[in-house]
Amino acid sequence: MDTWHNPSPPEEYKRWTVVEYALKRGIDTLVETGTQMGGMVEYTRGFFKDVYSIELYERFFEHGRQMFAACPNVHLFHGDSAEVLPCILHGLDGPAVFWLDAHWQGDVLLPRGPVNTAIQGETEALVKWGGDGIVLIDDIRYFGQLEGWPPVEGIRGQLLSAHPDWAFYVQDDIARAHRPF
Repeated sequence: MDTWHNPSPPEEYKRWTVVEYALKRGIDTLVETGTQMGGMVEYTRGFFKDVYSIELYERFFEHGRQMFAACPNVHLFHGDSAEVLPCILHGLDGPAVFWLDAHWQGDVLLPRGPVNTAIQGETEALVKWGGDGIVLIDDIRYFGQLEGWPPVEGIRGQLLSAHPDWAFYVQDDIARAHRPF
């Protein structure tokens, strides 16, 4: 159940949620889809050995590249996260925290990929990879509500098909999937 009065918690809460899960499991890798202006990367880069972030919009990607040019543990990728994520997964040697936030919300000023959200391609890549980690999906309130955004139950079923022992729940506008603590 969502405990926030506003539809979505503040960005600081979301960023700390990512770090908190990593600390609970001792995970030192973050993979983010949807870099945008680099807020998540900036906040978390000191907590993780490696931060991988994928951005579709070239202007945001270039901004991030300049912003993190001096950060050797930050690895930025330009492209559709559904296509780039499998390449990153192939190179991982352990579990990761996955912050999936590559969604287009109808902003006419920003380009969109071939679909409004890359979540199905992202979760498909995670299922094929089969590795361990923590999957956090932002803006879950929109899933099943906006055009092209699949329902939460479909995402749940897809992730749990590969990890039937995982917990999947929604809290504070974030879907969370992982081994039980």
